[in-house]
Amino acid sequence: MQAEGSDVRRLTRAPAKEDHGTRSPDGKRIAYQHEHQGNTDVYAMNGDK
Repeated sequence: MQAEGSDVRRLTRAPAKEDHGTRSPDGKRIAYQHEHQGNTDVYAMNGDK
């Protein structure tokens, strides 16, 4: 995603609700909340995908 909000694309394939994404201070990782069947977990992935 560009700074002004264009070029948005999905980074995951899970059918569950995933939101509250945030980048690490160095910009290398993205953490996000994953909600599935009443359970909520936090995941992190590389930010260069």
